[in-house]
Amino acid sequence: MQPWKEDEVLEIGCLLGKLYWHKGYAIEAAKACKKYAFEVLNAEEVCSIVRNTNINSKTV
Repeated sequence: MQPWKEDEVLEIGCLLGKLYWHKGYAIEAAKACKKYAFEVLNAEEVCSIVRNTNINSKTV
């Protein structure tokens, strides 16, 4: 759970070392986390909070 504005949201996030950027790991991990959140946790909503300047993360 991640604080967001005046609420708390279930968030998918990742932090990879630069050596692992642009290899598809973030997309693969996000898909698996999203599937887990909806199928196992029965989440109604899943969010990702990304800085608007982080273009690569926005595409994930």
